[in-house]
Amino acid sequence: MFLSPLLPHAAISDIPDNIKGCRHLAVVDASINPLCRLPEGFTQLPNLQELYLNDTFLEYLPASFGRLSRLRILELRENQLNTLPKTIVRLTNLQRLDIGQNDFSELPEVIGSLANLTELWFDNNKVKSLPPLLGRLKKLLHVDASKNKVDWVAEEIENCSALTDLHLSSNHLKVCTPLVLLLTIHFLFIF
Repeated sequence: MFLSPLLPHAAISDIPDNIKGCRHLAVVDASINPLCRLPEGFTQLPNLQELYLNDTFLEYLPASFGRLSRLRILELRENQLNTLPKTIVRLTNLQRLDIGQNDFSELPEVIGSLANLTELWFDNNKVKSLPPLLGRLKKLLHVDASKNKVDWVAEEIENCSALTDLHLSSNHLKVCTPLVLLLTIHFLFIF
């Protein structure tokens, strides 16, 4: 049996380090709480599969975040993040990553190592390009890059053969040549 504490809107400002003792946690939703940081013990939850930390005032993730190797869903929307720890590459089961509404000026290189990623949300940031690293994500179905500063799309995007939804609205795109090569896209939003 996996426990799933849902704590949104609970005005929690600190998660105690002894949370590491809750080894059966599978889902944690601590969204809309003024956390600012995660304790090191949080990364020692071996069965965690879904983590929702939206609007928690996070500025960084612990360097040991990659210990959460069973994580399938990671939502970090509406924080002050501008980087991800290199250990994110160990999240080999990650399918959905939402880093929308943060302070990213470029996509972290570690994202290119998340081979099982099917959804990537990085809308409402300051990202200037869809870099070649996206081309390594063969299972990617959905990308939301809207409301950024994107003015360039790497031609490697054509390697995303499973991609069906690509949101590029409210960016600075002038030429979309590589996008024509994506014949599997069902929805392309550019306006």
